[in-house]
Amino acid sequence: MIDGAAAIGAVANHAVKVDPGASPTTYVLIVICGIISAVAVTWAKDRPKMFELFSTRRKDMDAGLAQRVADLESRVDKAVNDAHVAQMQVTTLNAAFQLVAGELHRQDPDNPTLRLAREMIAAAATTDNGFNAGMGKVVNRLAQID
Repeated sequence: MIDGAAAIGAVANHAVKVDPGASPTTYVLIVICGIISAVAVTWAKDRPKMFELFSTRRKDMDAGLAQRVADLESRVDKAVNDAHVAQMQVTTLNAAFQLVAGELHRQDPDNPTLRLAREMIAAAATTDNGFNAGMGKVVNRLAQID
């Protein structure tokens, strides 16, 4: 491929051969055309390299983003699993409390501590805070056992 300086020189030499008595404006236009030609030639010559550079950079960015998304998905899956385990533990502990509370209620139906504990469990279970929102149904169901 020809370089930019050679392109400018070729255009200028051709113009002088065509019209040796041309005005300075003509020579300025010839130089401008030569510069535009040189830029076009350089761009055409370097375009594949630039495309390859940008393509490689984009592939690297895409690979990095894919890895980051995979890491975040893994963390979300773990958090969901941990929340499910915690929910099951709370439900199991509440069921155990209700069993013990049922026996205590049979022995002392007017026990103020038992009444307060049941009110606290019911209030915590029916609060819709995004965690164990359905536990209120379990509490109500277990309360019917008495």
